[in-house]
Amino acid sequence: MPMLPGFQSRTLRRKPRSAQQKLAEKIALLRQKSFKQIGEVFERFIPRTLLKQERDGAMSRRRIFSKENTFWAFFS
Repeated sequence: MPMLPGFQSRTLRRKPRSAQQKLAEKIALLRQKSFKQIGEVFERFIPRTLLKQERDGAMSRRRIFSKENTFWAFFS
């Protein structure tokens, strides 16, 4: 640094991360999460009430995998 010749910091030598690198890191973190944790991350965009099992009607049958687990497995 021209103004402070004796000042050298590792952070000043490190290249800033690109937007693509930041996104790749976030995707890697999401891949480590379980279906329930992924649901909690996206809960404000996709409310749990939409994925709850219906008591009556066409979507009310008992399933091996819940509608919520099936959705998040497909989503992930």
